[in-house]
Amino acid sequence: MNRRRALAVLGTGLSGGCLQLAGGGGTETASPARTRARTATESPTETASPTDSPTPTDSPTPTESPTATPAPGEFQYPPGTSSDGLTGALGRAHESRLAFESFEVERQNSYRGLTARVTPDRMALRIDEYGGDGFVADGQFYLRAPVGGRRVYDYRETVPRNFRRERVVGADTVSTLASGGEWTIDGVVRRDGSQYLRAVADGVADPSVFRDSPLSRYYLKPFEVTQVLGDCLIAESGIVRRMSASVTAEEDDSDETETEEFGVETTGVGETSVARPGWLSTAKANAPVLTSAFTDGSRAVAITLEDGVDLVGDVDIGAYDDSGYYDGEFDGTFAVGDTLYLWKRTGGEARVARDPPSAGDIADGWGPGTAFNLRIERISLASGQEVGSSRTRARSWLARLLG
Repeated sequence: MNRRRALAVLGTGLSGGCLQLAGGGGTETASPARTRARTATESPTETASPTDSPTPTDSPTPTESPTATPAPGEFQYPPGTSSDGLTGALGRAHESRLAFESFEVERQNSYRGLTARVTPDRMALRIDEYGGDGFVADGQFYLRAPVGGRRVYDYRETVPRNFRRERVVGADTVSTLASGGEWTIDGVVRRDGSQYLRAVADGVADPSVFRDSPLSRYYLKPFEVTQVLGDCLIAESGIVRRMSASVTAEEDDSDETETEEFGVETTGVGETSVARPGWLSTAKANAPVLTSAFTDGSRAVAITLEDGVDLVGDVDIGAYDDSGYYDGEFDGTFAVGDTLYLWKRTGGEARVARDPPSAGDIADGWGPGTAFNLRIERISLASGQEVGSSRTRARSWLARLLG
């Protein structure tokens, strides 16, 4: 049985012909691409600073145009590529070439999508998974996202790993796909006056690459990648203009397969600007403040929402110690000033409730070093917070939202 996610994959259509690659030994023809209650109010008086550039309008979708074969030596193999195909070094080259550039990037990792407008000193993010907006500037991170007709916010004084520039560019995805797939060079194409090396994937070069990469989180484990179908355009500088791939994996000891889609698309290099949005002070003032403590001699974990905005919806709380991970859900309102309790139950399950547990309902206590995660819908508001510590606005951690 095949389980395939129906996703909007980054476009891969190519209409122009492939050209001779300098040193490639012949002309190749392009094949078609594969395919208590309070609600935060945002201040209307917050405006962009005078130094901010206005948000640019979207440019028309570029089109490919046929061109003559380039003269020998006109186009060289980009870093991480050769006549043998692609290597993981392509991801490092892509990141390096974009390190001091402005650009726009769209990433798709299975059901998790991200669009970012990036300049050397700030980033504006659109997190497709739950329709959230993020912003990064001056080493600080801001988030707002809709939940049940309301907004939740997050803020921290350091940028979470998944929203740092080096991760946003998609280098990890590029490296994994390049080194794990079986890529062949399919010539050079010209697009809006620029030339790109084209490569296509049809097969698996090294399945172990996927098991050890961030992309592994999107598959049931254990698994073995059995097919990679992909298409890639690479600038001579090493910037990946577009890479998209369908990756099929087979579950061990099962005839079931699962196909996920991954992609990176880079546009507007050197031409992108980012304005400072007006909701940042609202996010900073309304980010959640969570405290936690053991109760009943470490038999339960008590988590209190000290400040922020009420969380209305499916609140998922999980905690882990040396014995494993225990996850429970609370469907209701987790209001400012409320406390929720989490404890282990028999059978490896967990329970989250407003009232402390009875002695007969607790299977075992929590061990030293216990930490917890908290999500509202799909939005992570605490991840790996050690029980007994205070999660203040300055130290909040929003993590593991993309692979």
